[in-house]
Amino acid sequence: MKYTQQAIRRISVILNDVSCFALAALMLLVTANVILRAVFKAPILGTYDISGFATVILIGCGLAYCSLDNGHIEIGFFIEKLNKKARIVVTAAGRAISFCFLCIYTYSLFSFGSRLMRANEVSVTTKTPLHIFVFILSFCFLVFALTVFMRIFTVKDEEGGENGS
Repeated sequence: MKYTQQAIRRISVILNDVSCFALAALMLLVTANVILRAVFKAPILGTYDISGFATVILIGCGLAYCSLDNGHIEIGFFIEKLNKKARIVVTAAGRAISFCFLCIYTYSLFSFGSRLMRANEVSVTTKTPLHIFVFILSFCFLVFALTVFMRIFTVKDEEGGENGS
């Protein structure tokens, strides 16, 4: 289990680095497009498509790391009123439910990507295949689901932490 957790953490960090790169690329693209449009009256073609793809990568790749870093909102107001054992049970149960929904969502994304691939769906401007980004998002949600699954078993360790979640 220890090696699996380390692997999930490593993948989450790599995906977060990809997310940071996508954010930087998105900022550069939008800035360059605004400057080129204003100064030279010649915008970058496909900026709308590319910024959409970069946003998918930005958000999708950052989810797992955000979960590991306790960046997601958990219901704390009512949970804090419970005793320690009840908090552990409720938090673990909530994460287990989240894991189930994330697995369903991951499968749905993968199925949707498969349908897009069979239909040869592409973006309007750049003609980029859409299924690539749906599959990337599906992989990101798989890693996110695995981080949530991993955190089900670390609730007791986190109870001693600052926020008790």
